[in-house]
Amino acid sequence: MGIKLTRIGATLALALALAACGGGGGKGDKAEDNRSSYEKLVAMPQELDAAMMAVTSPIDSVDGILAQLGELPGKTKLTKEALGELISARFQGKPFAAPEGMDAAAATELDTFLGSLDTFKNNIMASPENAKALVMKVGESIVSVPVLAGKVAAESGVALASPFASKAEKAKAKTEKEGADKAKNDTLAAIEKAKGTATGLPARATAAVGKFIGGLGDFGVTDAVMGTVDDSKKAAEDAVDDTKKAVTE
Repeated sequence: MGIKLTRIGATLALALALAACGGGGGKGDKAEDNRSSYEKLVAMPQELDAAMMAVTSPIDSVDGILAQLGELPGKTKLTKEALGELISARFQGKPFAAPEGMDAAAATELDTFLGSLDTFKNNIMASPENAKALVMKVGESIVSVPVLAGKVAAESGVALASPFASKAEKAKAKTEKEGADKAKNDTLAAIEKAKGTATGLPARATAAVGKFIGGLGDFGVTDAVMGTVDDSKKAAEDAVDDTKKAVTE
């Protein structure tokens, strides 16, 4: 039995790659940041864009992923029930068992696809919490910009006044001092743009989680198999409330 999952797999892989670029806010240890205040200020708009893309990618991809899941029975010649059992087994961490009559190459491709789907499931189920973290990140950025701008002025002033600073150090300090206002304004504009998008993400994440759960339900995949349904729904509800507070306080 031969199957053609290449297009589906490629689309799912793109969604996962975008999500892997960054997140709304991880809980793991952060690497030490040795950048100067100016470097942090200049980098903030790009960092916000990357964080936004990471959160929105699984949310934006849900409809496409579900449409591709709907194509699987025709492409694999398997029933929805049979596919649902394979999906459920993967979500529960069970080893892949190739359907009877499926050739080795097709089985490998389906196994890979199921693994990607499992990763996507984890990403979309985490999207409410990540959306909430992104809103918090935007709020923190609003506070940190004037602080960083003040540090840039102080740090560059010290270097320019120091008799021990080299010509290169003084030139760098002069450039940063002159560029601080532009960097500050660019960053504030990026934050304002991000705020407009971020405030709607918790509600969108909630809807996306619901769609994904419903779509998998069509294959007989139960809430229990999904694993973090209740936690994800609770995070989504909390995120909507916290978002309103973050952008108004």
